[in-house]
Amino acid sequence: MRSRFGQLDAAVSDYDRVLELNPDLRPAYLGRGLTRKTKGDYSGAISDFTKAIALAKQDPAGYDARADARFLKGDLQGAIADSNQALALDPRDVNALCISALAAERKGNFAEAFEVSDKAVAIDPNYSFAYSIRGTQRVYLYDYDGAIADQNRAIELSPSNSYAYASRGWIYFNKNDLDRALNDSNKAIELNPWNAIAYVTLGAVAERRDVLESAWANYDRAIRVAPWYERGYAFRGSLREHKGDIRGALADFAKAIELNPFSALAFENRGIVREKQGDLAGAKKDSLKAIELDRLSAGAYNTLGLIAWREEKLHEARADFDKSIEVRNYSYGYLNRGRLKAQTGDISGALVDLNRAIEIAPNMERAYVSRASIEQQQNQIDAAIADYDRAINLAPTYAVAYTNRGILKKQRGDFDGAIADYDKAIEISPKLATAYNSRGAAKQMKDDIDGALADYERAIELDPKLLTAYHNRGYIKEHFKGDRKGAMLDYAQAGELNPLYPGIKSQTGVFRASKPEIGSDLPQLDSHDAAKSPLGAAMSPEMLNGLAQRSFKAGELDRAVQLSNEALTGGGRVESALMTRGSAYLAKGDVEKALHDFDEIISIKPNDIPAHIKRAITYGRQNNFVKAIDELNDTAKLQAKPPEAALNAVAWLRATYPNSQLRDGNRAVEEATRACELAHWEKKSLLDTLAAACAEAGQFDDAVKYEEQAITMRGSMKSTSEELQARLELYKKHQPYHAEPHD
Repeated sequence: MRSRFGQLDAAVSDYDRVLELNPDLRPAYLGRGLTRKTKGDYSGAISDFTKAIALAKQDPAGYDARADARFLKGDLQGAIADSNQALALDPRDVNALCISALAAERKGNFAEAFEVSDKAVAIDPNYSFAYSIRGTQRVYLYDYDGAIADQNRAIELSPSNSYAYASRGWIYFNKNDLDRALNDSNKAIELNPWNAIAYVTLGAVAERRDVLESAWANYDRAIRVAPWYERGYAFRGSLREHKGDIRGALADFAKAIELNPFSALAFENRGIVREKQGDLAGAKKDSLKAIELDRLSAGAYNTLGLIAWREEKLHEARADFDKSIEVRNYSYGYLNRGRLKAQTGDISGALVDLNRAIEIAPNMERAYVSRASIEQQQNQIDAAIADYDRAINLAPTYAVAYTNRGILKKQRGDFDGAIADYDKAIEISPKLATAYNSRGAAKQMKDDIDGALADYERAIELDPKLLTAYHNRGYIKEHFKGDRKGAMLDYAQAGELNPLYPGIKSQTGVFRASKPEIGSDLPQLDSHDAAKSPLGAAMSPEMLNGLAQRSFKAGELDRAVQLSNEALTGGGRVESALMTRGSAYLAKGDVEKALHDFDEIISIKPNDIPAHIKRAITYGRQNNFVKAIDELNDTAKLQAKPPEAALNAVAWLRATYPNSQLRDGNRAVEEATRACELAHWEKKSLLDTLAAACAEAGQFDDAVKYEEQAITMRGSMKSTSEELQARLELYKKHQPYHAEPHD
């Protein structure tokens, strides 16, 4: 009776006295064991249940009780052995079935756990615990409504079922119903102060509400009451990372995995931290393991997307973010897909995703900063400032938000407000070089020349590669300090950092530093007003891409890739920059990266003929001629402008490609003839293609005829008249023209 009223120590003492009088009284061992289990004394409980089993080895109740205690202590194999023994004695033993279901759950076999717990419910429709366990498996299978219905039924059958309240609280947390999650978790703890599930949920609610100390205390409490329960370590590890304790976070994740090697959550969270730390191989391994254990691991898909983005595999990154959204409507999936869309020029799509991220997770400060970055570029100053305000309210130590808001205030002429924001950013992050550079610019606008100079020097000290700081310092040296030699050295240093930098060749106009990657957390570099600023205009994305194309044509492939990356970062025509970069990768022999770029172009612009042709060439370089031929066949069917363009491009490749496995003279003749018909036989480039096709098909008289017509026709084409004449001479000798396509 005492145990029913919470007088657990007194109850244990009563059982002690009873057993002193009768050491073979089996019910007393069972009762004391249950009381000890309620107290969290699992070792003592196991000892009592073992004695009860010895007194009645054919009674499954003793094995049931010990299996439960062993499971709670973390002895999974012992729990399985006891539940199997109980089921051998009574196949309809619902207690043993429930422990078997929990063991399957711990191993990540959620479908099996659901099946076993469903069997328990069928055997005893009035057994509360069976509904609780089945409801938990429904959570892992993402059937939240069914899960809540099961927990409701469990509580209806047994209002003192702490596990049911804790499980329902966890479901509410996953549905973002934080108030109900809090109420159920508190009720679970009221019924059982050793309920680790409830403490983890309380911690997760507190963390989502940014009450970090409460979150920490609850995770610690979960670990103390159930040292075997890996979820406490997994969540505390994420909180450690949030607080900057990376080593502690990784230690907690390792402990969680040690306790339960089937914990998808622990692998997912460790993968997230490893990606942030730049350990891409470790992050990828963890994320793939998480997905292997739980195919709906949204955080793992999101991490894979971030890894692919870092590796410039944009199409793959987009697919991973899509998957994270598909499986769980994941807020960070929307955030990162929005950032990626912005980088690739889909601004309207980016805003849709960022808005959705904020709708799902209104406290996600990064989403507000990312949206503000877009609004800032669109000159929506009020909206951008409002979003930076929200981000700062949510995360008062978010230095980048202060820096970027300061830039906007400076643009409005509120130099004092801008300086106040830069001051705060520097107070939070004393090594944030861009904040010093931006503050120097604001001070310069207020004629605080010495203060500006000091800030530029500090920025350079912190980041010796910060180009604008050199240029700004050079301007002050030249125009305010009379130190022209020092100024020229600063301008030269800026030029070394970026050869595109206009530097000292012109002191007219205004130099504006390049804008940040759209949607990123990098602070936007500051710009100067024309009246007091030293520098000339920045390179637009179009100019950068033009330089990339010229570098590619000159054979400067690494430079072409670098310039294309800068063009993509700044916006502009994404397909053009991707084409240049992909072509450079192809010329370098990096066919995988080339293929990713051509795939990305086609995903943006499905009828882009050059991208399809480049993809066919890339497949050819991989000796994957089946795919290359399929690509050409599909390209020939594209609706192009002009309509003959696709046919002509495909026919040329079929006629002239060096490897015979891709050539098909007869099809090339058909396609080239149709192209000429569509253009009314008025384009010399099409006749040149038809001549090459005829030669490949062995129709050399026709090849000579069409090449001679092409030579005599007016019009422009890539090939020179000398090249056309050289091909004509080949055809006269009954030799086809084959050449490696230009990358």
